Amino acid sequence: LFHCVGHVAACLSFSKMAVSFGHVIKSTEPVFSVLLSVVFLGKAFPLAVWLSLIPIVAGASVSAMKELSFSLAGTNLALLSNVAMAMRSVASKKALEDFQMVKGVNLYAFMSFVSLAYLIPVAIVVEGHLWQETFDRVIAASATKSFDILGLAQLSGPIGLAILLTVTGIFYHLYNQLSYDTMDTMNAVSFSVANTMKRVAVIVSSVLFFQNPVSPMNWLGIAVAVAGTYAYSVAARKK
Repeated sequence: LFHCVGHVAACLSFSKMAVSFGHVIKSTEPVFSVLLSVVFLGKAFPLAVWLSLIPIVAGASVSAMKELSFSLAGTNLALLSNVAMAMRSVASKKALEDFQMVKGVNLYAFMSFVSLAYLIPVAIVVEGHLWQETFDRVIAASATKSFDILGLAQLSGPIGLAILLTVTGIFYHLYNQLSYDTMDTMNAVSFSVANTMKRVAVIVSSVLFFQNPVSPMNWLGIAVAVAGTYAYSVAARKK
């Protein structure tokens, strides 16, 4: 359930504000992870972990103050995703401790199938009556558009849209699957560095691709939040 809510809320938040700012808000996830771990798992964290949360919150706050695409609904959805993902982390950690024969990648696959089972009936009830109308409008709009498929081909019409959605789905799945695989193949510090650089790469590439206006204050907030995320990752793995 947490896996499903986390991903749905994240995707909805990106539809309401710039992807770069969405990932700045997503960088505050460690704050919720620490708080929920204390409440539900009874864990104690060293002072370094708590101090690392300060730049995360400060950086996200500074970035939000000067964000031109700021959306309260988008921010709330991103925060909901953070809470859900933090709850997923807590529940996953408990499951891996109780069932040590299950690997992280297998757990991720199981969560994905269960999330699909949750999502299908909800989607039918909430949006089922809009599917035909939306489908017709999308098909009509796609007939006059050209879709760039990874810079390799320009395809137009419904076929181009279908291929673009398929490629996007594959990469979105690999993005999450490889995160679970990576944890088992890298040491703690290397994983922390890679995870931080992933956040930087996503933010910078989204700004370049979508041409979102970013002020110096935005960049300052992003840098502080990302630095805080890295500090948290290192401090949490040294505890």
